[in-house]
Amino acid sequence: MGFFFLILYLAVSYLSPAQIYPELAQYRIVLWIAIAAGLASVPSLLRQMKFWNAPQTKLLLGLVGALILSEVSRFWFGGIVFALEGFMPVLVVFFLICIHVDSWNRLSILAILMATIALFFLGHAVWDLETGNLSSPYLFDMHWGSGQSRFSFLRIRAVGYLADPNDLAQFLIVVLPLVALPWNKTKKLRNLLFVILPSAFIVYGIYLTHSRGAILALVVLAVLVASRWIPLAVSGGMGALLFAGMMALGFSGGRDISLSSGADRIELWGIGLEMLRSSPLWGIGYGQFSNHAPMTAHNSYVLCLAEVGAIGYTLWLAAIVITMLQLNSMAAVPQSSSKVTNLEASAPDLTTLQTFTLASAGGSDSPPSELPEAQEDNEERAHWAPALATVQTFDLEIAGSNDSPPPEDSAAQRDDEERVRRWAKVLRMSFLGFLVTAWFLSRTYTITLYVLLGMTVVLTTFLKESPEESQERCRNWIPITAGAEFFTIVAIYLIVRFQDLFMN
Repeated sequence: MGFFFLILYLAVSYLSPAQIYPELAQYRIVLWIAIAAGLASVPSLLRQMKFWNAPQTKLLLGLVGALILSEVSRFWFGGIVFALEGFMPVLVVFFLICIHVDSWNRLSILAILMATIALFFLGHAVWDLETGNLSSPYLFDMHWGSGQSRFSFLRIRAVGYLADPNDLAQFLIVVLPLVALPWNKTKKLRNLLFVILPSAFIVYGIYLTHSRGAILALVVLAVLVASRWIPLAVSGGMGALLFAGMMALGFSGGRDISLSSGADRIELWGIGLEMLRSSPLWGIGYGQFSNHAPMTAHNSYVLCLAEVGAIGYTLWLAAIVITMLQLNSMAAVPQSSSKVTNLEASAPDLTTLQTFTLASAGGSDSPPSELPEAQEDNEERAHWAPALATVQTFDLEIAGSNDSPPPEDSAAQRDDEERVRRWAKVLRMSFLGFLVTAWFLSRTYTITLYVLLGMTVVLTTFLKESPEESQERCRNWIPITAGAEFFTIVAIYLIVRFQDLFMN
């Protein structure tokens, strides 16, 4: 029942029926589904110790504390309710995924749901675009430039969380790798229907959003995929050509990608750094950025720094770093991480035992090279048969006396490891696509990020590792987080500080 409410909660959250049918808003459907999901999850919540031990769980609960602290530091206790009301919906998604997605089938259903939502939005938007329904909420008339150089163009979008074309583009970037999961080299028709055609449609949808951040994300993902077969320098050059080709095809809607064209965003980043300077530890408070600036930060990292300060930013960034370390580690899981079976490990000893038994049967002084050839004499074959049968029986007894799993269990484990590698590579691509586009969007608290965090936590549980092995997957996360925090702050500062120099 809990998994059903998870799927329902995600579907309603993304599809936002209350926005299409405003009369439904008064019923607060999402809230009631969340309450029902919470009640249905209580028994599982008490049993899921692995979920509580996940580092992402602890860090996100710490982030909730940082959100509360950012409001308490301003002595606005009513802001605590406001912060929790805004952040809890995405935290609920993370919890529900970690608790109820406990099998490969359920993880696949979750990925199918994400892809279905993306294709539904795309189908609706493309239909309205082709039929000229300019009043559709799925279309956005974009005006750009000023004076004689001012022009307009249509961009597709969705509703709810994805009402901005850039948000829809980010969601499509995240879903694109998930669509590749059904790929099978031997099933060409399935690949065509369920991978190639949906992927092409999603790329076409990204084009129709005309999101410049999505262009950069597509280039990054293409370079990473190509680098698996060709040197990184070559794939980087191909990425540059791909970027030029997408710009020539009008992926950006006629806008260029440069610091000068993003001057308004860089100005907002500078305002965000001033907010951080005014309250470096606690920030200015959740949801308060737009109250101190003309609009939101247009950068998820700046938004987090400004609103929850260094404490909250460290916790948020640490969850991202640990997730990426886990995905990198799981994507590189050896072909068989399980221990070699005792039968395989004892092979040399068994060979020696066979030789010794054969030699004993023919006389202790008979070397192995002098053993008669069975093919030459049927009588000699019969002579050696009892000794060989004895050794084979003894071999089987040894193989059955150890603690190694049965062959079918080993095969199942290898199958699970292969699935983990495949899913880790796909989720890593989705996660990287989100992080690249998040540099240009204020999506610190968007639901999509926490879906990816939850799916990664679930994937780690499928390896059935000990706590020590799980910790090994994300070792050194503290210095890496500190380095990532330092790098992002310095990069933002340098871009803001030398904006005029860069534009020239």
